[in-house]
Amino acid sequence: AFVHGAPAEAERLRERPAQLARSLRAFHDSGLDLPARFWVPELLHSYAALATARGGSLPPAYTRAQELVDRIAAALPLSEPVPCHNDLLAGNVIEADGELLLVDWEYAGLGHRYFDLGNLAVNNDFDERAELALLEAYFAESVQPLEVFVRVGGEVEVELGNHALRYAPGGLARVGDEPKQA
Repeated sequence: AFVHGAPAEAERLRERPAQLARSLRAFHDSGLDLPARFWVPELLHSYAALATARGGSLPPAYTRAQELVDRIAAALPLSEPVPCHNDLLAGNVIEADGELLLVDWEYAGLGHRYFDLGNLAVNNDFDERAELALLEAYFAESVQPLEVFVRVGGEVEVELGNHALRYAPGGLARVGDEPKQA
């Protein structure tokens, strides 16, 4: 069916993320069994293998990015895959009659709910206020920021405060500049 509407603006999503948060939560909790799996750490390994098998070389930054993604995945493993959209650009959200509708489902697959939330926040330049509003609507409770710190050559530190999350490039987690002092 054709829906009359217009692509959402990232500013609109930052200012009022609650409706989309509730829609994502309903989708994540739907129990829908999608045929595809979308887990960034696996995808990066797969893409690297494909590139090298075809004679390509990986850029120098790839190794560092893969190590970082692997450490974040160890801290936030994909233990309970849920249906995810995985491409939450503002252009993939349509505003129609006051509702926000998700479109462009080609990357949909079973994945990590935090990736979808992070993907939404990163792709639409959410600040901390917008991130917290997103998470409070998603979890239907007050949240505290989750800090993910990566020490150079060290481990990922994760502090969970009521489910809250900070996001990183690619939507997994935003990594703090320095580890929290003990």
